[in-house]
Amino acid sequence: MKILLVQPGSDKSYKNFEAVPPMGLISVYSALPEDVKRETYFLDGNLVSTDYIRTWIEENKPIVVGITTLTFNYKNAVCIGDAAKNNGSIVVIGGRHATDIRENILREMKAGNRPFDYLVAGEGENVFKDLVLACMHGNRPKGAGRLFSKEVSGLSHELVERRFGFDTDFPVLDYSLLVNESSPEEYMKKLERIGVLKNVLVSMPIISQRGCAYLGEKVHCKFCSIPSVNPKIPYETFELSLKNLINQTHADHVWITDGDFTANRNHVSKVGESINRVKAKTGKDFAIYCFARADELLRRDIISNLWDAGVRSVFIGYEHGSNELLKKMHKNTTKEQNLEATHLLAKHGIEVICAGIVLGTPAETIGTLDEALIFAEELSQTGNVRSIFATPIYPLPGSPYWLEFLDALEKADPNLSKAIRNSDMLQEDMLIEQFQRVGYLMPGCASRYERPSLDKILQTTTRISQLLGKGIQFME
Repeated sequence: MKILLVQPGSDKSYKNFEAVPPMGLISVYSALPEDVKRETYFLDGNLVSTDYIRTWIEENKPIVVGITTLTFNYKNAVCIGDAAKNNGSIVVIGGRHATDIRENILREMKAGNRPFDYLVAGEGENVFKDLVLACMHGNRPKGAGRLFSKEVSGLSHELVERRFGFDTDFPVLDYSLLVNESSPEEYMKKLERIGVLKNVLVSMPIISQRGCAYLGEKVHCKFCSIPSVNPKIPYETFELSLKNLINQTHADHVWITDGDFTANRNHVSKVGESINRVKAKTGKDFAIYCFARADELLRRDIISNLWDAGVRSVFIGYEHGSNELLKKMHKNTTKEQNLEATHLLAKHGIEVICAGIVLGTPAETIGTLDEALIFAEELSQTGNVRSIFATPIYPLPGSPYWLEFLDALEKADPNLSKAIRNSDMLQEDMLIEQFQRVGYLMPGCASRYERPSLDKILQTTTRISQLLGKGIQFME
């Protein structure tokens, strides 16, 4: 009896520094019993077409199809779910979008408008494992804890451990899932080899902790939907997972995908010790790439700790060149810290292989757009920033901006606000457009007449990308 795990393709497919297999499904697979793993398959819609996935389901008729979803691949998740349901599969939806907008999806499930039998909120390893084992034995659980069934009326389940909870019995990651069409080599076809990645053969992801280290509404970045809980994976588990990654995928480049790897200097040091032990045990060398914050990089010895851990490149979310906007979006770093950290990294031989800037927050003005462009010019002169992801902001479900956006839209267009508030099917372009339309009604906003047009914002993102190159690219 086959099990299929699917990452649907995004509305706009991507390449470069987002082109890696999904950590969530790798972790879900790793928690399964060995006999179930042997019958479990994985397809990534960013590598193969949705039609291919539908055909695979028709030919192989898996007993369970587990689908992970983000906001902007949910349409394809529904399409794949339809194919699975039509072929008699039990269909399970999970992931960030399913967690953050679960009430809307469940409403559609119960009305018979969605093909999903179950929805998993939050961490899915143990929930999915128990569900699969029950289904393989002919049982159909009605749901409990983080598992929601369309047969259950109302949202009666209490989700634990703050925002949807985190499992603490982390599985040792098993990368043997990546053996079919979604092989490690296939992802590399989407990676532009620049800077220290010039000669990389295989780049693969791993995690050392989950969630965001910055807790509470006042310090959580307002554009981000990563939950503010931060359990660390036991170092022995991380080390065994990394050893599997190196031996099973032959990676020479490892991306630590933690939302904020550099938050704790002791954690960086401990992970570095594990990395060096794996290098000694496997006899293989590999570079590390991770997320970092500029203010953290200015702490004593942290950059040296990163170098000792094998880190040769980082992603920094600079977010903007205006200190006023950085404060209002709760980033709580400064332009000066961003530039100083970039120069310090350069001195230690660590590249900012990709950087992030978001434009069009409620306080954005023509003047702050100019500040963002000047900042990008300064970054381009450091010689250490290899690429950038510059994008207009949009309100992700689960982020602080999401509810502020809906409340503002209700003032401008109550019917549209209600439709979006109750919808499970959201489009990126529409959210970007509407966010800019009502930004002047949101907290901390600039006046209607000071705010730049969406066209002006898009022109600025293009100019910034021309200065530094595109770190994450989306293709129609």
